[in-house]
Amino acid sequence: ELAQASNQVCSALGFSEKEMSVQLTGNDPKLLVDWFSLERSLLVQAMARDEIRYALYNAWGHALNQNQTDSTSNKVAENDLRSSLEEKKISDVKLPVKNVDVLSKLFQNISYDEVSLDLRRSMLEQYASIYEHKETGGDVEGIYKQENPIYTTRCQKEWILSHQKTVKNIQNVISYPSTPLELDTNASITLPLRVQNLLDFYFPSALLQNEILPMTELQPEASFDFRALAMPERRYFSFRREGQIISRITEKHVPFTDSEGIHWSLVFTNSSFAGEFAETLVQTLYRCPMIQSISFSGNTCNQISPLPGNQNTENKDDEGSTLLAYLTGSLPPWVTYLTFDNVLNRQSMKALINILETMGQRTADYAGGTGQVSQTGQAQGTLHALAIQNSPHLGGETLVPFLDILGIRGVLSPALLSLRLLDLSGNKLGDESCSKVLSVVYRKNSRCLIERLDLSGNKIGKGYNVIQVLKHYVTHHKGDVRCPLKTLNLASNNLDEGSVVEEIASMLENNALNLTSLSFAKNAITAEEGALSKVFPCALSSNTILIELNLSGNRLNNEFFEELLLGISAAGSKSALSFLHIDGNDPVLSENHVKDLNQIMKRSRTEMVEQHFQKNYQSHGDERKQWANDDCNEWEVKEENTFSASLPVEGGPVDNKVTLQDASGKDKISNIPVTPSVPSTDLKAPYTSNSILCPISDNQIVEKKPVKPKPRRRSSLGENKIIALFSAPLVFQDNHGSYMPIDMLDFELERELLWQCFKEASVDIELSFDTATTGRLQAALTKSCGCLHYSGHGHPNYLTFEDEKGCLHWLNVDQLKNLISNGVKGGGAPFNFVFVSACHSGLAGHTFVNAGVPHVVCCQQESELMDSAALAFTRAFYLALAIGRTVRDSFDIGRQAVAVAPTVPDSESEMAKFVLLPEYGDHDVPIFDAEALPEWPRDSKTGSFSLFMGNSKRTMYKRSKSLMMQDESPTTFGRSRSLMLTQPQNGETSYEDLIPEQPLPSPPQGFLGRNTDMYKVLNYVLEKRFVTLVGAPGIGRSSLAAAVCHYINDRKSTMITIENIFFIRPQQGRNGDRIVSFIRPLYRQLIAAGKAPSLQQGTAEDFGTNIFKALSKTKALIVFDKVAIPEGSDEALALRLFLSSLFRETKNVKVLMTARIPLGRPMSEWKLGGVGEHVHELGPMNFKDTVRLFAILCPHVHTRHERSCLIQILVPQEEERLYMNDSSMSQRSNMILSRLGEGNPSRTFDVAYKISKDEYNELKAKYNELKDL
Repeated sequence: ELAQASNQVCSALGFSEKEMSVQLTGNDPKLLVDWFSLERSLLVQAMARDEIRYALYNAWGHALNQNQTDSTSNKVAENDLRSSLEEKKISDVKLPVKNVDVLSKLFQNISYDEVSLDLRRSMLEQYASIYEHKETGGDVEGIYKQENPIYTTRCQKEWILSHQKTVKNIQNVISYPSTPLELDTNASITLPLRVQNLLDFYFPSALLQNEILPMTELQPEASFDFRALAMPERRYFSFRREGQIISRITEKHVPFTDSEGIHWSLVFTNSSFAGEFAETLVQTLYRCPMIQSISFSGNTCNQISPLPGNQNTENKDDEGSTLLAYLTGSLPPWVTYLTFDNVLNRQSMKALINILETMGQRTADYAGGTGQVSQTGQAQGTLHALAIQNSPHLGGETLVPFLDILGIRGVLSPALLSLRLLDLSGNKLGDESCSKVLSVVYRKNSRCLIERLDLSGNKIGKGYNVIQVLKHYVTHHKGDVRCPLKTLNLASNNLDEGSVVEEIASMLENNALNLTSLSFAKNAITAEEGALSKVFPCALSSNTILIELNLSGNRLNNEFFEELLLGISAAGSKSALSFLHIDGNDPVLSENHVKDLNQIMKRSRTEMVEQHFQKNYQSHGDERKQWANDDCNEWEVKEENTFSASLPVEGGPVDNKVTLQDASGKDKISNIPVTPSVPSTDLKAPYTSNSILCPISDNQIVEKKPVKPKPRRRSSLGENKIIALFSAPLVFQDNHGSYMPIDMLDFELERELLWQCFKEASVDIELSFDTATTGRLQAALTKSCGCLHYSGHGHPNYLTFEDEKGCLHWLNVDQLKNLISNGVKGGGAPFNFVFVSACHSGLAGHTFVNAGVPHVVCCQQESELMDSAALAFTRAFYLALAIGRTVRDSFDIGRQAVAVAPTVPDSESEMAKFVLLPEYGDHDVPIFDAEALPEWPRDSKTGSFSLFMGNSKRTMYKRSKSLMMQDESPTTFGRSRSLMLTQPQNGETSYEDLIPEQPLPSPPQGFLGRNTDMYKVLNYVLEKRFVTLVGAPGIGRSSLAAAVCHYINDRKSTMITIENIFFIRPQQGRNGDRIVSFIRPLYRQLIAAGKAPSLQQGTAEDFGTNIFKALSKTKALIVFDKVAIPEGSDEALALRLFLSSLFRETKNVKVLMTARIPLGRPMSEWKLGGVGEHVHELGPMNFKDTVRLFAILCPHVHTRHERSCLIQILVPQEEERLYMNDSSMSQRSNMILSRLGEGNPSRTFDVAYKISKDEYNELKAKYNELKDL
């Protein structure tokens, strides 16, 4: 009854039944609160996007409507819209798209959040029902806060009620418009303060906001879509538990979205960090490759409530602040947006600079020391956007070393080679430091490619130095170099003190500064002397590229704006100025001036949109001609079918022509050392939706077409194939024949790491995963797989393989040598390369060498590897190897990655443990010879799909017209490959349908100490047909059953007697029939697996008949979990009859049942279809495992070292494997075990989560004293 009540509460909070069955949060209510808060915040963000689209329509709707009459451009737009909607499968959802069409014609990737619409409507109705009689004060002022129900919900309540009022006013026309909108076109775009506060909370950097939401820029590829996951304010010692929630949320939301078009961000506000936070956060990021950005903010005014560990930045402990800086060096390559908002102190800033220098060296190493990016065009370990803001305590002198690596001395760190956005706002750097930043950007032959720069809030004042830098560029280098800087923000800099505004304004004339966006906001600028009134109009009258000008918050009089309007009008259609921000100006503009300004901006936007469609139409025409004459896999240029472009060459002017094709048309691009191209913001560049445009000059566009696969030579040894074998046995057999447990290894992260390495390299290499048994090793040899990666437990004399039943198989060096030597036809080398990822693997490495393997990486014979060191080395090594580096280079790069990894203590010592064998071999050769791919893997036939085992999150859901959610390649899921999602009866798809119909529940956090029981139950299941797992409440029966299922699921190539697993938990119906509560979920899963027909109504006999028929030829394991049927009842008899029929009608179906007691009294075999019940009773955990579980779960134990110390204090070595009240157990140990739950995992959970800090310290001190006695 308590469990049912809990499920009802979770259901009311919005958790689906399928989500609850996964048991992700275990018994930790705080994790459930975090999950709920994050899910709720995503709905609020969807509401905000509704209002953002409304503002976007106000800005561009008139211009788009004006272009409806142009038949040529309108036809192209309609075609683009049709392609876009088909690609996003919007046609599957019945939407009236009258006004949606308008935005989609211009922004083809724009998202409408149709999936969450019903949830948002339901949420708004709930709030209206509860608060409909209470006054709400329009827009919500103040700082937005993501609410945590533990503290307060007032802010979020006011936000939602205000949004509801807004939505009602605009008739929700943006999500599902039914009538044309009434436009409110203004000179600027102003979001509601409530929405702007939300964006400031999730994206502290204004530059990053503009990157995600380019409201004033005509960027047809923009989706205006984001997902921000703001973590609760607290002190983080680890991110392991929170990472599980993040991983689950991204799994749930990504399949229904275009992950490449959405900006996912992880946000930390007013929090502090210590312990293993960095290591566990990095592990989470590797599991969630859709997360692109991370922000850390220390803005205390956002604080929800006083929490321990929240302090001002200047008083922050150096450890936590420096930890964030070092974290930068360990981030996955897809995390390219990084924000530090008032969190760094001087020491951590120095650490960040050192890390960026090291990253630069690593990037250069990947590129072979040339400083170029890899052959796939990806710069490894580089940043796209960096914000270090609101840290005035740092001082300008602290940033001088940063300017050095930015290129002020002529040498740009490769780590910043891809930097496009730099936000240094709010640091009070002063005129001199700001001028140095600008000198880096505007210097001749600078490799710095920053496009957006924010220097607001830096007290530039009179700006003498800033003016000199800009003048020098305009005077000396304007004709030689085209600066990539497009956006410059100089707001809040006290620019009224001198003539800096006047000087910069004069440089806008004839596009001298090449800016498209410029901000002078909040500078108290006046125009009383009249000079500014002359300079601005004159400059703007000849400027043809400035799109946005921000003069908000100044003191410009009406005479100034009158002259300004005349100047803009004089430019006519040549002016690109489309957004002029004047909010908060004192005095307020006259109504006539506002009206005239709006008309001018409206006209300019209309001309911009018309120009876009015209260029787009021309581009489509040229594209069709080009594709008709040339292959799709070459780099081409639109005009004259040549590949010549104005490229900046080091040491020469930009006008130098570099021809990248010879007369024969052969590609010569690999021989030309060019700097990376600058992404276009130039509206003159024609837009094509199916190509990657790299503008080089005003009249020539380099276009990269999709790569057409070429046939390649394949060696007989499968040189571009690699197989990874993982060994995780449950037990080993000692000399007395007893089974002893082995610590379980978690290979999920290592598999994900390997996958991401090859995905990042994006070359045609086949990657597959399998279980490390002698049979699978022989299979790899038979299939001529060129490379082998082995990962498992280390031993000085053996490789630890599995025996296909969960027991350790000791493979000595002689057996290994004979196996691999005899497995190769003709006696050649068994593999080109072998990586032995295990401790004490030196002897095994030499064995592979003696068998003829020319390149082997292993660990020193006497050494044990740290997990973090192994992961750092593995990622760096394989990435370098995959992109074509030699074995020697890749090995050195991997060791260097360990040396600089912030998550590896004593990194120099760990680095030295890796060995490359043979010691004097020729390792200056590459292993892989693979062509670059536009996307890896090439197709679903690659082994990387078919053998991706285990708890893989790669379900690869696809949306089809029938809304049947399934993977196009049934081999993707491993054991779960048969999972499909059924079509809802109402024809709509919901979030709940993203979760497979038959998910395997995850074992709870800290599941351990059950290896021997797992081994016994596993072998019962493999050998018998009916197994019952019994035990006391809270002892862990369901957790053990789930763990056994996952173990089988990970070994589909070896445990071949089970092909499908159906995990059934009772779903109580209204009539309370317990048998039906099992049969109906089983039948639904069979329907989802495509094994049974849909049956809307029918008797229990009808369902049973269809179940038996569906399973008659299936190798399946059915788990009936939490069976609670009273002995002797009619339901017990019905269950026996059902099982009897099941076993009689099928041959290969096995049943695992969890219950408090066995099914019943001993009975004759025939009563269960000739199948007997085999019972395994699960008892309590031993002393050491109980303390281990407590140490993992207790929030006051933060690191591995602390956990190890606690175990040493509480558990005597001679009593580790004893149980409660054993005769050999001391009174002290019995007292400890009793205090921690007596070996019952559920009780240990409760103790760990409820114990206070003082109680924990008292526990340690008390029993430490008793130990001494």
